[in-house]
Amino acid sequence: MSGKTPTTPGPIRVGQRVIFERNTGTVRWRGLAPVRHCWMLDDKRAYHGVIVDEEPEDAPPEDKEEEEESKAEMLGVEWDNWRVGSHNGTVEGVFYFNPERMRRCEGVMEAVRHVYSKHEEPWLRENAVKYAMKITIDNFENRSCSFVRETDVQLGVTMEQAVHDRYITDDPSGVSSSPHGKGRIGHEFVGRDEALEFFSHTANLLTLGLQDCRIDRLGDCTKYSFPKVREAHLPNNLVTDWDVVRGLLAMLPRVDTVDLSGNTLVFNDEKPLESATLATLVLNNTMLKFETVTKLLSNVKGLKALSLCRNMYIELPSLESLKSLQSLDITDNSVWNWFYVLRLVKSAPTLKRLIITKNRLSSLCVDPKTGNALSLYRAALHLAKDHDEPLKAFEALEELHMEENYVHDWKVVSDLAVLFPNIRALRFKLCMLHKESTQAEESIHRQVLISIFPALKVLNGTEVTKYDRTNAERYYLSLEHANSTAFKSTNTHEALKASHSSRLEKVHGKREAAPAKNGTFVSPGLRMISVKLVPDGDSDSYLKPAVTRSIPLCTTVLELKVICSEIYGLTLSDVVLIYNSGDMPISERMDNDEAEIQYYGVDDGYSIRIQSRRLNG
Repeated sequence: MSGKTPTTPGPIRVGQRVIFERNTGTVRWRGLAPVRHCWMLDDKRAYHGVIVDEEPEDAPPEDKEEEEESKAEMLGVEWDNWRVGSHNGTVEGVFYFNPERMRRCEGVMEAVRHVYSKHEEPWLRENAVKYAMKITIDNFENRSCSFVRETDVQLGVTMEQAVHDRYITDDPSGVSSSPHGKGRIGHEFVGRDEALEFFSHTANLLTLGLQDCRIDRLGDCTKYSFPKVREAHLPNNLVTDWDVVRGLLAMLPRVDTVDLSGNTLVFNDEKPLESATLATLVLNNTMLKFETVTKLLSNVKGLKALSLCRNMYIELPSLESLKSLQSLDITDNSVWNWFYVLRLVKSAPTLKRLIITKNRLSSLCVDPKTGNALSLYRAALHLAKDHDEPLKAFEALEELHMEENYVHDWKVVSDLAVLFPNIRALRFKLCMLHKESTQAEESIHRQVLISIFPALKVLNGTEVTKYDRTNAERYYLSLEHANSTAFKSTNTHEALKASHSSRLEKVHGKREAAPAKNGTFVSPGLRMISVKLVPDGDSDSYLKPAVTRSIPLCTTVLELKVICSEIYGLTLSDVVLIYNSGDMPISERMDNDEAEIQYYGVDDGYSIRIQSRRLNG
């Protein structure tokens, strides 16, 4: 197979991974290059270029013209860390090679810039292409490459050697393992010798940890056996050849989790991988094309979880070949088109968990064949037009992570609620464009999300309890009379037989708008409610009787604390409010001063107990 990593040492090939001064890179070229552009081992510069020791004053003058013209056999290397290079493959107008990784990044950024350059929202036009990688490229002037001598680079080692060094040899450097240095008395680790003896027999291992070991080939591993290993972690090695991965799977008969992140794996029209046990595969930062991954894994029938973070994807393929996939993580890519996301979900009927955090998604949903812009709902109908009930093609998804995107339109969220009605876990924060959201705004957003996703059990890592849902749904109903954009954009949808408010009114009753009263501030359309304020403490202030007050639903927790402090003569900073509907088995604390009391579902007849912060911690 062409481009295959040699199993025995030999000339360094183009595409091989090498290490130089603790920097990892890929050889892109080899040939004659000016010596003065070579990065030497004794280079004193922190990053790139060559700095030569100062010559003594009596040193004979050198022929500068001859020095500049001298050339030598060099390797042209593109570094994974773009901060350490001295050029981009072209030096003083002479093209030597193409920095493939950087060019791929530039192509992705240009694609996103082109899409958002005409967006109607000015903030998105300006900010959607502000990548960390773009800042890196700009700051370091497109310098990701260097020339180095072949004799100066460090090559990979065999897996055989890595296993020996990690598990078989205790203190391979020959230096005492004492934490205080050779010959000094250090701490005694009881049972250390027994542990080393146990794990030196690889047949005892349950997890194989070989990260950062410079592995690029297998070697002769027949002397080892790994019958119990279930997890193999090999991130940040120098593997490029899929035959190494095949050999690894053959050596680990029970492995179900493999992590190959940071290995720049090269695809040469490989045959699909074979494994009867592999269930989780992590291929983060491998630069593999998504289509390549689906082809390679088409025969891994038991694959349930796949991670493809930081691979510079802007498009997503069909997952039809991955028949058993349940979880997909594509965090930190550059996907901007919801059409690809919906197509992917539709093609994977077993997919239950999708993580698309830190991408470039907003409201854009474009049919790539026609170029027509669609709503997410219309795109879904188009994608599943062959189904008798198109929306059922998307109902399997139960967990969606989509924070750190550009979703700023509640209509997009409303479409998602219709397409994925069985979502039980959601991570999402509405993009506020020009400003950071306040705590009060985030509280309102939480209530809206709980109300329009009826199956939601966990939101942004926090459990949605029965009482959270009751409070949220009551609050959502109150938004009908508050001219709320979130309510107007999410309450009705063409796919819903009845509006969310109609559905919720059957559970909680209708909340009527009260007319405004002269001299009394009431938020537009919000009605007045009657609550019972009950002092609950052991000081004289708490000996006063309970009182009933009529207050607007828009009253904030802080405003209610002020009322209570005035009635009972309490110090405002000490007041803690606890509410109960009368049916709740446990009272709940109002812990957000900025939130309106309707956020907690407070309604007519609620009891609110006034306690002291000093007594409640």
